[in-house]
Amino acid sequence: MFDIGGEGGRFFVATELLPQSLEINLEFSGQMSFGQASRLSADIANGVAAAHEKGLLHSGLSPHNILVGTDGVAKVGDFAGAAISRPAGRLPYFSSGQATGNPTMQASDIYSLGTLLYHMLAGQPPFPVTDPRKLLTAHAQLSGHFEQTSR
Repeated sequence: MFDIGGEGGRFFVATELLPQSLEINLEFSGQMSFGQASRLSADIANGVAAAHEKGLLHSGLSPHNILVGTDGVAKVGDFAGAAISRPAGRLPYFSSGQATGNPTMQASDIYSLGTLLYHMLAGQPPFPVTDPRKLLTAHAQLSGHFEQTSR
């Protein structure tokens, strides 16, 4: 981040120009090699960890807000708007807690990172359904599975 400011009731955040999103990369290439997916996932994990160390949650990781520079390094964007921007586009990457209406926490971002890695490797999100209710149910059922197996 280079600068944060505002004028006339409008606010801005100035960052480096990153030409592509993970969303565009996935639309163009489908699935990625293990090496490329693991490098991007490590970049994303480092960005999320840095935010968590500062007490910030993203709560909306999706291919749309992972930006990739010309050097191939991924950076996490849209922290401020994650909770309100493109909610339907985030559903495939929702944490199981978000799907059941629970508050987001660090584990929510980690779960979403896992869904991104799955998409990069498989070429599609973990639950390739388009009906939002079925998608949320799939995430919620997974949550129930973890609760039962972790006892």
